[in-house]
Amino acid sequence: MKHRPWLVATLFFLSAASALSAQAADCKAMSSKLLDDLDHGQYAAAGADFDTKMKVLTPERLQSFWEKLPERWGALGARDNARLVQKDGNDIVVTPLHFGDKVANAVVVCTPAGQISGFHVFLQP
Repeated sequence: MKHRPWLVATLFFLSAASALSAQAADCKAMSSKLLDDLDHGQYAAAGADFDTKMKVLTPERLQSFWEKLPERWGALGARDNARLVQKDGNDIVVTPLHFGDKVANAVVVCTPAGQISGFHVFLQP
């Protein structure tokens, strides 16, 4: 049987694209779970997917951080649809959060290994 290089390349590309989209979906799900857990005061569960470096954000630190945001920016309201970007092999999920009349971005960075390696919340300009 004669192999067709274009067919092998196409199958490889489709397989890689499928893996990347699954990884991206996992990151979106982890980001959503993190924000849901924070919203419900489940601070230990919120850090369950953190990598080793992120574990410095203990449940107590997460609670302190999360509970100070409404004090500074206003009451937490709606959450807009998350969008995904990729950089340096990592998936980055950006979710707009409404605080009073302000909008902040919650940014969650996921590693290819399926862990959260970054979490930031900052006001949109």
